[in-house]
Amino acid sequence: MDPKLFPSDRSALKIYSGYWKYKFEQLAHTDILKKISRDKRPEWTAECFPNFSNFNILELGPADGYNTYQLEKLAPGAITAIEGNKDAFLRCLILKNYLSMRAKFVYGDFVEYLRYCVERAIVYDLIYASGVLYHMQQPIEFLADLCKASRRLFVWTHFFDREKVLLVPEEKEQFVSDDPIRKTYAGTEYKLYKKVYASRFVESPGFIGGINNYCLWMEKVDTPTAKSTLDS
Repeated sequence: MDPKLFPSDRSALKIYSGYWKYKFEQLAHTDILKKISRDKRPEWTAECFPNFSNFNILELGPADGYNTYQLEKLAPGAITAIEGNKDAFLRCLILKNYLSMRAKFVYGDFVEYLRYCVERAIVYDLIYASGVLYHMQQPIEFLADLCKASRRLFVWTHFFDREKVLLVPEEKEQFVSDDPIRKTYAGTEYKLYKKVYASRFVESPGFIGGINNYCLWMEKVDTPTAKSTLDS
């Protein structure tokens, strides 16, 4: 242990030095807040839904917890954030202490939790699913469960684009083939593309991918439309 490491919530940021997405351990407090505020997805979500400030929110895959902080500033109600990556979960707890957040962070597989919600008719005011759809092994079923667990969804995702994937060496090497796996769900056929995570990424404490060794990406035509909602 560094003998000069004074006990504080800020000192804990150094535990994951080099693995924070926004390098929080290197920034002053005001700069951390500025960096977090640059991500406009939570604000975009609040703009889409009336009465957002009163919502009971379920966040899936909070990564480092920076979106959770923004959601909490916009919606003082209850926020439950489920993270399945051990190191990301611990970073969330560190950031929670540092920023005095009230949100509840839970470690585990949120796919299983969604199934639990569906089976027991547990419904949230809003599900915030940013950056998680493209890590799913069953993305279509995942979307179906989201719709059953809340009438209001925010889904931000990547999708498979053959030309763009070929331009990024790290992505190209992880996709098994550009030939789709065809899957039919509720009478509609979908095209899915298998991506196998490279071990050098998975083994890094900074990895924020899925909890399985591969995932299936959807095409844009099959993914949720930007800014669309299920709110009536």
